[in-house]
Amino acid sequence: MHQSDERGEVSAVVGVRVHDQVVDVVRLNSEDDVEATRMPGGEENIFEPERWLWRSRGEGARVLTEVLALPDE
Repeated sequence: MHQSDERGEVSAVVGVRVHDQVVDVVRLNSEDDVEATRMPGGEENIFEPERWLWRSRGEGARVLTEVLALPDE
């Protein structure tokens, strides 16, 4: 998914992975501003979850390495 601003320009790229009983969401705002969240599969709003199991924010390579290291279960 690509979130756009009011002019239609891409403001973020968002990736969603649903597996087992969890959902992983990664939002890339810029190379140095990435947020990743793992939440239970039953969350109503994956972009503003009420509960989350894991969360990280920071430089892209570090955050992506962390989310990819999480167990699949």
